[in-house]
Amino acid sequence: MSGSGAAEIERNGSTSSYQFTLAGTIVSLNNAELVFDYPALMPGGTVIKFKTGTPPTVDPDLSDIAGHYEGYTLATNGAGYFTDMLTEDENMLVTVNTDGATLDLALTSSALGTFSAEGVTAELTSDGVYEVSASGSAEMERNGNSSSYSFTLTGTITSTEDAELAFDFPGLMSGGTVITFYTGTYSAE
Repeated sequence: MSGSGAAEIERNGSTSSYQFTLAGTIVSLNNAELVFDYPALMPGGTVIKFKTGTPPTVDPDLSDIAGHYEGYTLATNGAGYFTDMLTEDENMLVTVNTDGATLDLALTSSALGTFSAEGVTAELTSDGVYEVSASGSAEMERNGNSSSYSFTLTGTITSTEDAELAFDFPGLMSGGTVITFYTGTYSAE
């Protein structure tokens, strides 16, 4: 199922209306999964995932890196169309999946659109850094149009204030494109 609508959300005694899109499936009362995407709720938007059943037991280590990340991206095209194209004020949401062992990432970029990676693995190293990796296909939305691109993801996460993730899209433009997300504020050193 899919659709769109508006929801009234009350916060601090004030009510505001927010537009959302909805995607998901309902098999039965005990088997449903819905995703509500509110692009204007908080900077970078908000995604709410609903799933029937018992909440999963979450690895406390993975829950430590779940959250909202703020930073910037640098994009480089392999054919030389652009190198280190900077986009500031980027937002990424990291959530722990119901299996408790993998993550979902949703990156919202004002220049590059919105895309997500599901089933991301995160391995804790001896120095307390998570090495993340994934491969698959990500939906990228730009100007209201959605396209699917294969990617590989590699990077590190120490905390919501310390992360570097490289999304390598070999089929995005001629020569492929690598989009690297960094937490913090860009500094041309």
